[in-house]
Amino acid sequence: MHHDRPSGLAERIERKLAVMSLREKIGQMIVQHVEHAFEDGLREGVTPEQVEAFLHRYPVGGLFIGGEVIRQSYGTHESYGDLVRLFQQRSSIPLLVAGDMESGAGAAVASLTQLPSMMAVGACADRELAYQVGKYTALEGRLAGFNWNFAPVADLALNGVNAIVGIRAAGDEPAHVCPIVAAVIAGMQEHGMAASAKHFPGDGVDMIDQHVGTSVNSLSREAWWEQFGVVYQTAIDEGVHTIMLGHIALPWIEPFDRIRGRHRPATVSRTIITDLLRGQLGFTGAIVSDALNMGGFTGWGRYDARLIECVNSGVDLMLWPGPAYIDTIEKAVQDGVVAETTIDESVRRILQLKSKLGLLDETGYRSERRNEAEEQLAESVIAKARQIGAEVARRSVTLVRNRKSIVPFKRETTKKMLVVKVRTSVAHPINAEMDEVIALLRARGIDVTVVERFDSWDCLSGITDKEAAGERWDACIVLACLRSSQFPYAVRPEGESARALWAIQNADTVEPVFVSVTTPFLLHDVPYADTAIDCYSLETFTCDMLVKSLFGEIAFNLHAPVRSSEWSVETPTGWNEE
Repeated sequence: MHHDRPSGLAERIERKLAVMSLREKIGQMIVQHVEHAFEDGLREGVTPEQVEAFLHRYPVGGLFIGGEVIRQSYGTHESYGDLVRLFQQRSSIPLLVAGDMESGAGAAVASLTQLPSMMAVGACADRELAYQVGKYTALEGRLAGFNWNFAPVADLALNGVNAIVGIRAAGDEPAHVCPIVAAVIAGMQEHGMAASAKHFPGDGVDMIDQHVGTSVNSLSREAWWEQFGVVYQTAIDEGVHTIMLGHIALPWIEPFDRIRGRHRPATVSRTIITDLLRGQLGFTGAIVSDALNMGGFTGWGRYDARLIECVNSGVDLMLWPGPAYIDTIEKAVQDGVVAETTIDESVRRILQLKSKLGLLDETGYRSERRNEAEEQLAESVIAKARQIGAEVARRSVTLVRNRKSIVPFKRETTKKMLVVKVRTSVAHPINAEMDEVIALLRARGIDVTVVERFDSWDCLSGITDKEAAGERWDACIVLACLRSSQFPYAVRPEGESARALWAIQNADTVEPVFVSVTTPFLLHDVPYADTAIDCYSLETFTCDMLVKSLFGEIAFNLHAPVRSSEWSVETPTGWNEE
């Protein structure tokens, strides 16, 4: 695709800035959640007139569509493609269209391919495969109108009880994570989609959930540079187009604010944004905030004041700042609290980003409907994405512990199997994937007994009563999902999942094979497990490859992407071995 020479582009951007109103420039800094704007009306279908009215009132620079990290995917790429086309045709400046596609485009849009998690990609330890993950995330995402992905996660899974990172990271060591992150970025950006490394200055250290409060990356200066600094420098050197800021404090460079009595998150820290990210790390691309309705940001101060600080600190793109944002910042400029030159600098970077994506050429958004060639291309892209998903799953299912050589199972002697579901509640979405594993086992002719309810007053009776009645099994699998229903990456057993883990320890006649499907840190809570497998996620591809691995039809991966899962069990922190 043709692009202007740098000097020509700069001139075009300056001409564009010169004719934009202040309100239009401030609007360019907004990434608007379409669901927030239209609520239930979006499902019923929005009209061109409604879109025009919205863009006239809120001349936003970007949209967010599809499922969120804490919310399941939904909708079809055809319907989203039509919706994006409608917005692009009626926006005076083409829009950035972002989504949470950390595990493939299917993480945002139900009709597309949900790939195994980033940690599964990390477990494969293959740059070329990671590149293909980035490539087909981009190509599939573009079918739905996306041109920007809030991925990859460039954090490190350093803390087993951190509720945000977990399987969203590629691992816990920079030497392992850096090549994976770089390859995913390259795969995306070489195929028409901007990447966004997140969550700067680095999540995964403490146990605070940014949705609730400001997270604290408490590493020392030296440790930060050796770990997160290396990973984010790698992403920048790879040419990542955008970086997402987390609501994360970094005390070594931005000390605890004693006047306010709280840590200052990166999203309102000029020291972290301008001095560290732009100055020391040399990032020149666009900086986007994490969602500005999260507690880690809103707890900093009043609405107007915190938004103004966010702008003045150097954030270019505001994710979900709320409907009063344009009025707030417009008044701040008029009052001299925010310099219009600060707005202009951000808009320049936003327009530069749009130019890199070919958006300023205004190509690809003016056709009124999909054609047959596009539909055939979509089928081809989706088919290839599914092949990539299967390959990641095949190579990532990790045998962490096999002390008694229980796996692989022998087909000829494994006729009856007990499957125990460990989940937060019966209604948890993971239940469908667990049922898919059970269906695959039954399709092999195995007589499967499922125990899944541990919500009675005597949670221990579910398995032991069956044993007392004389039931016996040739094998036992514990499918363990240690994530909560609200924040899906929590990694501590709670509620029914805790009762299930308690109950399995009271069984006398089984040798359980623990399969963790959402965290590499299950061994924190089952130190007695002689057999443990990590899947890092449980979607269609991993369900299939897990069962094949259990029966020795494909080899287990033997190299976990995190060290601390096993280490913290063998040498528990704080124990005195003397």
